[in-house]
Amino acid sequence: MRLATFALLLVAIALVAVGLNLLEISEPWLTATAMVVVPMTWVLAGIALTGMPTLVFVAANLVMQLRGLAALDRSAAPMPWFIGAGALLGIAIAGRQTTSVLAVTPLLLPLIDRRLLVPVLVQAAIAALMALITVALGAGAAFALLVVVNVADNLLLSLIACVALPLGALLLQSEIAVRLVRAGYRRRGMREGY
Repeated sequence: MRLATFALLLVAIALVAVGLNLLEISEPWLTATAMVVVPMTWVLAGIALTGMPTLVFVAANLVMQLRGLAALDRSAAPMPWFIGAGALLGIAIAGRQTTSVLAVTPLLLPLIDRRLLVPVLVQAAIAALMALITVALGAGAAFALLVVVNVADNLLLSLIACVALPLGALLLQSEIAVRLVRAGYRRRGMREGY
């Protein structure tokens, strides 16, 4: 078993326990560790290196949604929690496109409580935007990499491009995410700073 995927399994179990605790389930840690007896868990934790990060981001997304629901029950603002949930879901979708079905399920929440309509729509929009940005940046980086490797007949330049282009795309995506969050804060009249 790979150490990284096993560590991510522990993180996923901890996130599930936090979510179960928010749902006030008795013995949340015992229930969360029951994930270990599911055979598919060991497939993900043992050999599917790309599947475990997605599982962690999905679990974190669910915890953020539960925190948003708890905030709504306390008459607090649920929007920050749903914005975070959307970003986490967007990252999960970028990791495994099959998780995009999870973007649809929260849309059922407004059937239970109408106050959740706007937060859920914002979450879905952010998840779609994050996935779209990731796909566009990945496609651009792959195209640039192909151009550099095929046009430049220089091994050193090709190696530098293999490292620099994906890192550049990741930094660009991070910058876009930060600017989107700042724009949202400014629209609400909030100021940056401490």
